[in-house]
Amino acid sequence: AAGQQFGVRPPPKRERMGAPEATPLLKKNGSVVCVEALSYGVAAGKSWRQELREISMAASPGEVYACMGRSGPWMSSLLELLAVQRKSGVMSGRILYDGVPASAANKHAATLVSRESHLSCVSALTVREVVSVSAELREAESGALVNETLRLLGLSKCADVRVGSETVRGISGGEKKRVAIALGLVSRPRIVLLDEPTTGLDSTTALEVMRHVREAVAREHGTTVVATLHTPSADVFGHCDKLLLTTTDGRMAYAGAAAEVLAHLSTVVPSLVASHSAESSNPADVALAVASSPGSSRRLAASFADSKAGRDAAAAVRAAACFVATVPKPVVGRADVARKVSALACRSWTQFARSRAIWQTSIFKMAWIGFLYSTTFCNQPLNAKGAANLESCFYFALMFGILGNLRGIVTLFDERSLYEHERANGAYSPAVYWLVTSFAQIPWLVFINVLFSTLIFFSIGGAKISGTAWVWAWYLLVTQLTNLVGFAWAQMLAAWTSSPQVAMSIWQPGVYVWSQTSGYPIKLPDISRCNPAYWLMFVSFTRWAYEAIVVGFFHSGWGSLSRKDILEEFGYPTTSLWLLLAPLVVFVLFVRFVTYPPLREKRGQLVVAVQASDADTEKDAIAVAIPADREESKRLDAFERVRVDVDPLWYSVRVVDARSGDVKVKPLLRGVAATAASGDLLAIMGPSGAGKSTFLDVVSGRKTTGFGRGSVKYNGESPTQRQRHKQQCYVMQHDVLIPNLTVAETVRIASMLRLENPTSKDVSERAAVVLDLLGIYASASTLVRGLATGERRLCAAAVEMVHLPAVMFLDEPTSGLDSKMSLDFVRAMLRLAGQRATLLCTIHQPSEQIFRLFPKILVIGDGRATFSGTPDEAAATMRAVDDPASSASRNPAEWLLDVAKTPEDDDDGLLEPVPDGFDLDATLGAARGGWESLLGDGPARQFYHFRVHLLRNILVLSHSRQALLIALIRNICVALWYGVVYFDQTNMHSLASVNYFSQQFITMSNLQAIPTLFAERALFYREVSAGFYQVLPYLAARCTLNAVVQLPLVLAYCVITYPMVNMRGGLFSSHFVFFYCVMFGLSLAGYSFSNLIAAITPNQQSALNLYSALFQFSMFFCGYAIPIDQVPSYWSWAPQFSFARWSFESLILNEFGGLQGDDDEDATYWLKYWHFYGHNKYYTFGVFVCQVAVFHALALAAMRLVSFQRT
Repeated sequence: AAGQQFGVRPPPKRERMGAPEATPLLKKNGSVVCVEALSYGVAAGKSWRQELREISMAASPGEVYACMGRSGPWMSSLLELLAVQRKSGVMSGRILYDGVPASAANKHAATLVSRESHLSCVSALTVREVVSVSAELREAESGALVNETLRLLGLSKCADVRVGSETVRGISGGEKKRVAIALGLVSRPRIVLLDEPTTGLDSTTALEVMRHVREAVAREHGTTVVATLHTPSADVFGHCDKLLLTTTDGRMAYAGAAAEVLAHLSTVVPSLVASHSAESSNPADVALAVASSPGSSRRLAASFADSKAGRDAAAAVRAAACFVATVPKPVVGRADVARKVSALACRSWTQFARSRAIWQTSIFKMAWIGFLYSTTFCNQPLNAKGAANLESCFYFALMFGILGNLRGIVTLFDERSLYEHERANGAYSPAVYWLVTSFAQIPWLVFINVLFSTLIFFSIGGAKISGTAWVWAWYLLVTQLTNLVGFAWAQMLAAWTSSPQVAMSIWQPGVYVWSQTSGYPIKLPDISRCNPAYWLMFVSFTRWAYEAIVVGFFHSGWGSLSRKDILEEFGYPTTSLWLLLAPLVVFVLFVRFVTYPPLREKRGQLVVAVQASDADTEKDAIAVAIPADREESKRLDAFERVRVDVDPLWYSVRVVDARSGDVKVKPLLRGVAATAASGDLLAIMGPSGAGKSTFLDVVSGRKTTGFGRGSVKYNGESPTQRQRHKQQCYVMQHDVLIPNLTVAETVRIASMLRLENPTSKDVSERAAVVLDLLGIYASASTLVRGLATGERRLCAAAVEMVHLPAVMFLDEPTSGLDSKMSLDFVRAMLRLAGQRATLLCTIHQPSEQIFRLFPKILVIGDGRATFSGTPDEAAATMRAVDDPASSASRNPAEWLLDVAKTPEDDDDGLLEPVPDGFDLDATLGAARGGWESLLGDGPARQFYHFRVHLLRNILVLSHSRQALLIALIRNICVALWYGVVYFDQTNMHSLASVNYFSQQFITMSNLQAIPTLFAERALFYREVSAGFYQVLPYLAARCTLNAVVQLPLVLAYCVITYPMVNMRGGLFSSHFVFFYCVMFGLSLAGYSFSNLIAAITPNQQSALNLYSALFQFSMFFCGYAIPIDQVPSYWSWAPQFSFARWSFESLILNEFGGLQGDDDEDATYWLKYWHFYGHNKYYTFGVFVCQVAVFHALALAAMRLVSFQRT
């Protein structure tokens, strides 16, 4: 009756495929894969984890060989070993391709299809474009292949939709998984290795994927397919020809024909097979349940080795090891290289063109600084003062060209994951990628340089000189080469380092070396030949660039100054102009060639041993199941009773067409209603992209975009945001955790943040209860980055439900778990429901046993509710409308998903906002709260959260000491550099230069806060939206810990630089203390400034563009580049708002103020020159401190009011 009420139609019939026909191996396009006695282990912290033990298998062309077993890293490890991509650990045994040991020489025969995490750098491309590029990298005529692949994987409907990311709306999670599979299939390899291709897909879509893999990939093309599978449905399992089944400790429980696995297990453990068969008719579920049985690993492995199936498997392995065939190595001609280069370049240009925030901030950066320089140095007079100002302008413009290309670091890191994936799968060589990264950004760099340099050239008076046209062209050429060096240098650092933070730490010392050796701060005639800076000037590209600009621009002198006068000032010889280009060209080529070696595949540290360690016992199992009689959960307090009523919901989103740019409306929900009472567990099912996660997001109040109509009520009333934070939790589909914390630390921190005034005992007990409940107590001391996929999912669930809320939303909580862990997880949810909690969860392809555990089911198809009722009602409806013969052994969950895919009526959904509905797009700015909510909770609660955040940050820092060491070495190196260059200085202008460059360096030393904040952004959004805390304690804890860390780092810089340069008073004077206080204040200013920039920009490249523009603005008006009284009237306000002006003035007054004797005259001259004479250093320092406080307040407001989260 329930099915008829929702208009259930019988779905199309499914046909199971029989065994493959025997075909001679030589007629196939695949390779015979032989795995012989493979064992593998890896170090996990201070312990050893044995993942595989004596695994043997033989996969032939035309076969689909499934690998099943416990959840854990062993699946990925096995496939990476097969693909010759595993770089660490200890391995024994052999892996053969057609009788030849698998190695780098023949690894091109295999393609590993991993998960979709590497698609973030192509978020602006459509699905068709992403797949087309991947196909074009392999073959010239790829159009038909792309269309067929999209059709078979069910991606035709979303082919013209952008892939999307966390901040760009795009396709659903299930569709991304299919895109990742499509990228591997279009390469048409001899061996296809699929890493959990059905995880996260509904059973119908998973069946379509596996049908395509078997029919089109394995059978039609004769490819050898090896796939790891989690909880496959009976139909999906039926599309597997062979099966490798492993036990909980990595031993072989079975290897052979998939259809015969239960027959074999029945001869070994008949009682277990009979027991699990009574609970499920799916042979995959039964096999996994038997293999996961506690204490049976050694028995199953020994029994298989002695059985007929084991002897047959051993014979097949011996035959495969003896089979020898020549695997043709692909021949890559010039046409192929040109096609690959063209495809990669077009992908890069398209992504950049559609990433509006990046190029818009880049244009703003160049236009803003260009306007600043051109108006400040506008129309310089033909005299000595005018020439001096032009020299300053050229210097600062040159250095900004280097600073402005800092985003080159991020461009390479953004693409690293995708590049390493494509390189490993043989899509192209490192040389192709190196070539593309060498020129792909050149058109944009040329465009913005022409705008920037032309604006400056003609504004400062370039039209006054003779030969204006060729001098302008010369100036453009030199500045363009300098920009190319700056961008290439940034990419080189990215290629050689492990993270953006490390690259930026190394980048900063380089900036100051180049700036000091350009020939402007310290001119060549003024420096001793004993000074290392003198010799560095001959290899510094900034020196040759600056000399080329000066020589070219002043080729005919400037007013009364002759060319010879100007060149003698800098010590430049009267050499040929074109010879000055040679060092720049050589430097560009050198940096690009140095970038190439790290792009090549690194030699791994995989140790091939005679016999891998087998010391660990069954306690090594990755997942520790919870015994059914576990009593800890009884300690849970009863939950508050909350009934969730969802009136019919309509919901639509506005999307931008990737090709036309038009805004279109896409309905996602069409009148879906539901009710979940206290103690209910409502399972929400549906095909991929049907609207399950959307429905859960709308009901839980997480949506920040779109519009619709309908209501959600808790106990008959609309919940407020504060009530939601207290009464509900949301376990996301993709876990967001801090990788450098252990599981115990992660859950304890979450307990401290979510519980009301907990004691240490409360925190420990709650963490233990939740870890016990979810079965990850055994992994409590493991770092999150070392967890398996299933363990990470359970850890994420523990973090969210640690405060035991009355209403729990879980988005695909069992995705990535094996059937045993999925069953344990669902039983854990049922125990929570038994404590009166209300649970709503989405779920993909549940087994029949799991399906029947759910008290209530809601099925959504194409945004409509197609079924609502109990599992028994679903089974009754299936028997009523389906063929009785096929429905008897069919999982009702799979039938419901087929029904949900059946086309319904032509209801278009909600196409525009309605008066009684909601429009989240119109209130997006207020979604995070207003000014009145900046402080949030009371002072006591805020201070408590501050302490918790401080503790968490300290724990993270304790696990990442390398960053501190790099920062300390950086500060010492720069201090020594300035100390040597300006050693024992008496020249007051040089002393002022040391103060200026010191404040610039210390401020920029906190630039790493930008990538750090972006790395934590997803976690921050999740925790704030869930009501863990307010922004104030989060930011205050970050700033406090940074201040503590900066105290010794800044001190290390100061104690080296100050005495070496011979600054005023020496190391033990009050002047040094004041100098240190200003430097420390600058480090705080730089940190808050970086936080502010990161908070108001959507991505790292945009942040670095904006940082360059605003940082240069502040430094330019500090008084060093142009004295305060010489600033044009229309810029007179700028020095007042420049924090660098007040810090620089404080430093200069500290160094020169109140000097006696002969020094007083010199000091007075310079103080008057900079317009600092008569000022008080404590007043200027007070103004500076106030501006630092304003930066912190602005960063707080930006993090609270600006959100780029799109849900």
